[in-house]
Parts: sequence; C-alpha cells; structure tokens
Amino acid sequence: MFVSTPTLALRIDLIRIGTGASPRDGWTHGSATSARAELRAVTTALADVLNPVKDSEPATGDAVLVLDEQFPLPSEELLHRLLDGPAHVWHGGLALGLGDQPGVWDHVEPTSMFSAPLDPTIEATSWRVSMRALLVRTSVLEQLGGPAGGFDTLTGASLEMGLRWIRAGALVRHVPELVPAGAAPDRPPSTADGLRMVGMHSGRTWAGWTVLRSLRCYEVTAAQAVPLARQALRASAAPLPHYEAPGGPDRTGRTDRTVSVILPTVDRYSYLEPLLQQLAEQSVAPHEVLIVDQTPLDHRRHDLADIDPALPVTVIEIPTPGQCTARNAALERATGELFLFIDDDDDIPSTLIEDHLRLLIDGIDAVSGAVDDATAGPPPVGFRHRRAGDVFPTNNTMLRRSAMERSAMFDPAYDHGPRADHDVGMRLHLSGAVLLYDPSVEVFHHHAPAGGLRTHGARKVTRASSRRSLTQRNLPASTQLYLGRRYLTDHQRSESQQITLMSMFRGEGRTHRRVGRAMIQLALLPSTVRKLRSADRIAQSKIATRSPIPTLTPMQTEVGSR
Repeated sequence: MFVSTPTLALRIDLIRIGTGASPRDGWTHGSATSARAELRAVTTALADVLNPVKDSEPATGDAVLVLDEQFPLPSEELLHRLLDGPAHVWHGGLALGLGDQPGVWDHVEPTSMFSAPLDPTIEATSWRVSMRALLVRTSVLEQLGGPAGGFDTLTGASLEMGLRWIRAGALVRHVPELVPAGAAPDRPPSTADGLRMVGMHSGRTWAGWTVLRSLRCYEVTAAQAVPLARQALRASAAPLPHYEAPGGPDRTGRTDRTVSVILPTVDRYSYLEPLLQQLAEQSVAPHEVLIVDQTPLDHRRHDLADIDPALPVTVIEIPTPGQCTARNAALERATGELFLFIDDDDDIPSTLIEDHLRLLIDGIDAVSGAVDDATAGPPPVGFRHRRAGDVFPTNNTMLRRSAMERSAMFDPAYDHGPRADHDVGMRLHLSGAVLLYDPSVEVFHHHAPAGGLRTHGARKVTRASSRRSLTQRNLPASTQLYLGRRYLTDHQRSESQQITLMSMFRGEGRTHRRVGRAMIQLALLPSTVRKLRSADRIAQSKIATRSPIPTLTPMQTEVGSR
C-alpha cells in the first residue's frame, strides 16, 4: 500500500487502467478512479478528471498519474523529484518496449535525434509515451489535449499524443522507475495507426510515401496497401499547438555563473573583430573568451588578445585547421562552469550570455538558440517556439561543463566535414541530458563565403541553393554517413538514403523549372548513387579506424549544479 505524508503539496489525480477494477486504497494526493485499458475509456476518464461534474469535487489538480493497475504506485520521493524539475511529462514507454514504435515513423524522420535508439534503463527525452505509466502536468492536457480519437489501439493514440506534446513544446521524459521490473511490453500499434500519425504530423505527401516504402520493405502486403493508400489520400497535417507553462518560464537561471566562450576561427578576422566587440559589451560579461586560431601562418595575426583590453581573451594557435581539434583545445583550457559555443561569423545581441543563463535553470543541461541565416529561408514551424532540443548548433548553444564531462568532447573524425555539432548533441541526448531549444535567444549567422568548413571544401552546396539550381545536388558528406553508422539502425540509414534520392528531384520556381530539374536529376541518378556509395565507403573507413573521442577532465572543485 502507498504510504503518504503531507509533504507533497501538489495535487495529483490518479487513474488506474486495466480491467476496470477499483483503484488501490491509500492514494490521498487527489482523486482516484479507474478505466479499462481501451482508448475510449481512458479518454473519458481523463475528461472526467479535467472537468469534474460534482460540485463537491475540487478544481483541477496540478498533475495526472495514469498507471497500470498491476504497477506499484511511485514513491513520494520520485514524485517530488519529477514535479520539482523542469519537465512537463514523464512516462515509462521505452521500458515498455515502445522505443522503435511505430515502425513506419522511420520512413519519415529516420535521422532525427529523437529517432535514435535509446537505452530504456535511463532517464532520457523521448516522445514514445505509454498510457500504462504516465505522469503529466494538467496544463499539458488542458492546452494540448489527450489521446486523439480514430486510432485502432490505445498504444497508437498514446504515441501520437506524445509526439504532439513534444513537438508543441512540452518537455517529455522517459523515467524507467515508473515501470516495475519484468512488466509485460505494450501491444504494438497497428500499421494503420502509424500511418494516421504520419498524416496528422507530416501531411498527405509523406503519408503516401510511407505507404510506398512500407510496401517496398514488405511491412504490408499489396492487398493491405490499397486501403492504406486511400487513407493516405485523406490525410492532412493538423496545425501544431504551442505549449506555454502557466505563468511563463517555470524558473529563471542564475546569472552569476562563469561562462567560457569557445570560439574557433579560420581566416575570418573581418568578422571576428566586431564579434569580439559585441562580447565586450555583453550585459553579463564572459569569464573568458578562448579563441582558437587556425588561420594559415602567412595570414595569421598575433594581436587578437589586444583588440579590447577589457575582454579576457586567451588565444590558442594550432598549426592544422580542424573544427573539432580546435574546440577540444579550447575546452581543455576552459575554466568556466558553462561553455558558450559561437562561430566567428556570428552577429550576437548584447544580452546573449544573460539570456542563455536565465534559461539554463536547474535540470537543464544545454540551451540552444535560433540562428537567423538569410540563405536558409524562414524556420520550420517546429523551430518557432521553445521545445525539447533535438539540435545542437555550435554557433548558439550554452552547455554545462558537467554534461560534456559525461558525454566526451568533439570527435576529430568530423574535423573537415559537417555534423560535428549534431554528433555532440546526439551523445548528450543518448546520455540522458536535458536539451532545450529556445528561439528567443537568436544570433545572426553571416554565412561567410570563405573560412570555416569551406576551407576544406565542405558546405559549398546547401539544401537551399540546390533547390534553386537545376543541376546542383546537396548530397550527404561522408561525415554525415559516419554519424548515421554510429547511432542509427540499418533500416534508418536505408530510409535516409531513399529520402535523399527523392529530394534530388525537388526544386523551386515555376513548373517548367521544377520539371526541368527532375529530368536532369533523373539523368544524373547513376552518378548520384555512385557518389553516395563512395561517401559511405569513406564513412565505413572512419568507423574502422576511429580513435576514442577525447574526454574532458573534471575540474578539481565541483562547479554548478544540474
């Protein structure tokens, strides 16, 4: 029996799901009810909790706990810890076997950080929600809704709900302690449920693509594909809601913590000088600015530390350019509690450091802000509001030193290629770190035409530039394929390649230009496949010969807190 003491101040309403038996005695933190493990019954129970019909019942509580009737009630200490933290939803979906469900989602987002396989024994950010073990703040249910109707299974509705919540801005965390050892896994959702998710979140085109790929991968038969295709034609993406925690941000982080600015540069002094001036004018001064100069010796300046005497600048010179080697050299010298990663061609506001510090509350490991890049066009819908982070841009991110100590530094395999930042973000995510994305903290990226990765011939063709061209191809670099081989499944990598090939045929402009690009790319398809295979061979070589990623030595004195 659950033993309660008056120390838990918040009200938590309990819904036991299973055969519909009465909930266990001993729950005194709010109302207690039961529901059969069916979509309609659970939806009705949630509605009753949110809208009590009896005058004698108290107003809506602070959170709702939905729990399998066979599972023990969570300890009061666990409830305290979760509800005192920055997250909004906690569940046991991964421990209940939902880490790779629904399988058809890999046809849509195979390379997303949230698609990478997670260890079900650790706490981590995941939208794979199970209704058998779920604790959710009531404000999430009120603003974003509960399980949607029209699904074949409770599992399918739960997964769609979790995806909707995390995309709308709720921090959704998997907590294995909510599930007892040896619990039976959830029933997988139907293929039709997975397709409904795709249609609701990605629209008709992706729903149709998913049907074709499911047929090609023998996930459905030809007879099954026909009704699924009809359903895909009816699919439409619903508008994405936006979650606002009641009263705005839950807390404000301290601004008295020490920040080490990590700033590599390669032959971009004309951009670097105004950036250093902006760092000198910050409303919260940096503890130190660590510049790693990789400029060729015949162009290299030796006065960077003297540009602004009031700015605590340390210049580290390394002979061979390499973005990861450079950042690691700075990290090894850094003495701050927090690291701010920016690029040498960024334009930053005077409150950048202060804004990051206020968002980096206890329980958050990293805050990534928006990057205004004129070459990339307007941000997608999901990048217009605060949400759980699945990106890690090293030109606008603040990270706790303790988080990098746990996940290691930058992988030198990316020294001359893209995705080094995503690799660090992926390792942080897989280690259970809490990453936050907030577009209110914004920098302008000048996208300098020379220097940086362009020194090594990388990023000459971007997704935006290829769409405007008839012949350009934005193919993944070997380092991008290396990342996939490190963290993704074979199936996810295969689906990523199919999406890459499909995207070659898409263009911008009038109809005749789009048709012209498609015809040219069709003619180039054999060459495209050869280039992809060549890049993948290099990626395989990197896997075979890679060295251990350097680790960050812990400081002798503990700094900061999570």
